[in-house]
Amino acid sequence: MIKKLISVFLVLFCLSAFAYSSGQKATTEPKGPVVLSLFSFKAAPHEEKALIGVINGFMDEYPGIKVEYEVISHQSGYDDVLRTRFAGGTMSDIVMSTPGAFGDLWDSGYLEPLNGEDFLSRYPSTTLDNVTREGNVYAIITETAAAGMWYNSKVLDELNLDYPSSFSQFLDVCKALKNAGYIPFFAGEGGGGGAKFFSVPWAYKNIASSEGFPEFAKKVNSGETQFGEVFREPFKAYLTLISKGYRYDPLNTVNAQLGGEGITTLAGGNAIFMPGGSWYAGKFDAAMGKENLDIKLGPFMFDDKNYVGVVANGYVSIYSGSKKKEAAMKFLEYWSRREVMDAYAGELSSFSPLEGGAVPTHPRLQTIARTYKAGDITVWQYPVPLDIGNPWSFLNPIVQNMVLESKDPTTAVERAIKAINMEAKKNLDLK
Repeated sequence: MIKKLISVFLVLFCLSAFAYSSGQKATTEPKGPVVLSLFSFKAAPHEEKALIGVINGFMDEYPGIKVEYEVISHQSGYDDVLRTRFAGGTMSDIVMSTPGAFGDLWDSGYLEPLNGEDFLSRYPSTTLDNVTREGNVYAIITETAAAGMWYNSKVLDELNLDYPSSFSQFLDVCKALKNAGYIPFFAGEGGGGGAKFFSVPWAYKNIASSEGFPEFAKKVNSGETQFGEVFREPFKAYLTLISKGYRYDPLNTVNAQLGGEGITTLAGGNAIFMPGGSWYAGKFDAAMGKENLDIKLGPFMFDDKNYVGVVANGYVSIYSGSKKKEAAMKFLEYWSRREVMDAYAGELSSFSPLEGGAVPTHPRLQTIARTYKAGDITVWQYPVPLDIGNPWSFLNPIVQNMVLESKDPTTAVERAIKAINMEAKKNLDLK
């Protein structure tokens, strides 16, 4: 009898031990209600409202998962907090990063690959290029902003001028505006604003239409091709605007910001065109009132036709150290649904990044939306890793100096290209 009891006890012990070990192997997800944490930099009221909409919709569909979010703006130290938390292993389960921060994060192994997830098929490959490194996709993109040329539609209508569809037409329109007593073009250089905003998408359009970004990146990273040469054409075009007197106060606005003094200058009718992005729509609303729609956003006018500069933004990734990856992946899938993404992007006056996604309904953005839907787009940020560093960052002082030296355009362009190549070589040598 005793032997029989012992045998039964041993069987029960083994079964319970097997059940426990099997349960441990089945999942690393916590049992019971799951609480996901999300860290974001989008702190503006309308941005937070859009994020809350996504979170509430997700929790309604998945009542067993709660999402808690934290927002720290760039001005309040987002970048420092991001680096500190990743380095200390305390990052949230889900993190929203900027294109500038994304490169360092994936390189450090902080982001979980998303390969094999069905929801990635909802994005165009050109969009996923921005978040793909060495064959792995590390984020979803939650909005696509558009960069182009803000313009005073009322003045163009009064002068019977069509919106220009090439750079040569733009020069003709600027000439007509100047003859009519208007200052055609504002482009303050604070943060490398005007020249960089104008030149970068033009240069990248040339790369895309010739050999493409991956092949060009290989040549630049190997030292075979010098990066600065692609800026020759747009730099010359930009300095042409200055040399013809079409640009507003070229030497006295070196530190002026497009989103500050630029908004005020256009809203006040003191200039007619200004490079900028769709994210300025709300600022023009605030400066002019939502009813005054004289200022609208149109596409860039490059050498041959109109293009929209596409700015992929709001990269959302899963922290590789998260213990709740299964739940986090459900959140990314939910956000990638057409109706959810369209609603979120619409709140931000942005373009949905999904294949065939919605365009903004904001009335200031309808001109550029038509070009966007026609597919005439170019990237505004380089989508493939470059060993030379992030051009958007190191171009700032270079283009500012170019504008300061614009009285001698030929020399100014050559010096700018040389400075880009020197910066690229320096960064390559550090690799």
